[in-house]
Amino acid sequence: NYGQYISKAIKSVLNQSYTNVELIIINDGSTDNSDEVIRALIAKNHSRNIKYVTRKNKGVVYTRNEGLELAKGEYLCFLDADDYFNRNYISKSYKIAKESGADVIYPNWHFVGDWLGRPDTNFPEFKTELLQLQKLHVTPASLIRKSSVKGHKFEVEKVAEDWDFFIGLSLESVKFKLAKDNYINYRIRKGTRGSKNDPKEDTKYFVEILTKYKEKYGDKVIDP
Repeated sequence: NYGQYISKAIKSVLNQSYTNVELIIINDGSTDNSDEVIRALIAKNHSRNIKYVTRKNKGVVYTRNEGLELAKGEYLCFLDADDYFNRNYISKSYKIAKESGADVIYPNWHFVGDWLGRPDTNFPEFKTELLQLQKLHVTPASLIRKSSVKGHKFEVEKVAEDWDFFIGLSLESVKFKLAKDNYINYRIRKGTRGSKNDPKEDTKYFVEILTKYKEKYGDKVIDP
């Protein structure tokens, strides 16, 4: 139900300086004008490589996994409907992927929306421990080599499905690389899942996620 934002998100993909892009739009059961906006944009860009899936609501975890299944490219990245890319976002990340050989290229974040004025992030270079400690964050909008995902899927419904997913990848020796001067435009909105959650409840779920990995990977995981 992000009809007021979805046009900017889609246009930010179609306007990329890197043009060899397959755009998959998944409408997860919206009840606002999202479908109308999406179909109008597809009609105006009928020559572009766009796939549109619309169905009843199944939630963010199901939808991200559906995207993993549908994507045909060597690399993929997710873009939530209320966020958007800068024009050179994909080309910058792709260049770093090719030069470094990394599997996941994660950007810094530029905040838009209800946190205007909050400074951009300045994440450190990747270490698995720093991800587990939440000293850095890897967004689903990162450029991800599809072959590196293997059998991994998004699983956690209540909070931090992306944190859980990328911890799982990092413990399987998937190589991460920071795109220091590349930014995802990340919208902060009141009333979203993340802003409504109780911090104590979130912490409980974070501990559960770390405990799951601690049991499997031992000393590779911090003490939950």
